[in-house]
Amino acid sequence: MVAGISAEDRVISLGSGLAAIPERSMLAHARGEVLFICGAGISWPANLPDFRDLVLDVYAALVTTVHKVLNALPRGVCNHWQVDCSALTERQSAEVKRFLIGDYDVVLGMLERRLDDQTRGDSRVRKEVANRLGPKEAIRRQPTVHSCASLIVVG
Repeated sequence: MVAGISAEDRVISLGSGLAAIPERSMLAHARGEVLFICGAGISWPANLPDFRDLVLDVYAALVTTVHKVLNALPRGVCNHWQVDCSALTERQSAEVKRFLIGDYDVVLGMLERRLDDQTRGDSRVRKEVANRLGPKEAIRRQPTVHSCASLIVVG
């Protein structure tokens, strides 16, 4: 049994040797309540950004004032790092604080609610994430990783 999945949950198999996802999670995704971002180990060889860089790219495209603050943070800093958020709103400062502790998925959700007041598939944040993770010529040119065939593009 997979951790967090009860015996009563129906699961959807993604294929032989791949993860099974609870049906309720897939339904939550369809309602725009869940965003699945996968890539541990496949991101770099497939020329995809890591989660931190993905968040930075999204902010660069959508909110340059916050991006300047986030981009100035060295990798590996923690919540004890002093950040000047005086030019940011309270909600933007909260996003920076969550970024500092590495809660990148939470940061994207906060940004999505702030910009679009929604968490659905047609939000600007989700469109930008899809744009950053969408098919790239580099992926087609570099089939160096066996698991590249397992990449699922969400758009």
